[in-house]
Amino acid sequence: MKTTWLNIINYSTVFLDLTIPKSTYFRMKILCEDISDLSGSIFPQQKMLDLLWYDFINQIKRVPNFNLIYDMLLERETKTIVTTRGVIQERRNTFTFFEDEQLVVKKTIKTNESMNFTYRINRKQALRGEVFLADMSQVQPNHHFTLERVLEIIYCDFIEKYKQGDAEKIVGEIVDSLN
Repeated sequence: MKTTWLNIINYSTVFLDLTIPKSTYFRMKILCEDISDLSGSIFPQQKMLDLLWYDFINQIKRVPNFNLIYDMLLERETKTIVTTRGVIQERRNTFTFFEDEQLVVKKTIKTNESMNFTYRINRKQALRGEVFLADMSQVQPNHHFTLERVLEIIYCDFIEKYKQGDAEKIVGEIVDSLN
């Protein structure tokens, strides 16, 4: 088989589908556009998530305490992420036909305000994430985290910190590094 650039890209990257609350997605989009305007360089959400992921992995390398990381992920998951999978909503309709009333209960899926974001991650970085999850499984064998879920938590947690004013220093550092 002849090697092409497309094959090299496909073998070196992994595509992950993340489910992000719409308000968080658009806030990140605006933040990245603001960084682009301030730096004069294109700065998509892809790059922001790359930086957040590298920071997360470097923290794990510095302090490989998987119980602490597990607790932190659980806390941030409950604090920042609303369930985005869907809620069943009941609609009741009554029909009258020949003086008999019939109750029809119709269940529909009400989609929460969420967006799908396809994140392209370097294969080696995805493998680091899977190794981290395997290491965490030795300490917390019943954990529910996946690579996608960890990335969703990192993404949403950053925006929560930004909303509270805690991440503005990081944004300044990003702009400085792009200049």
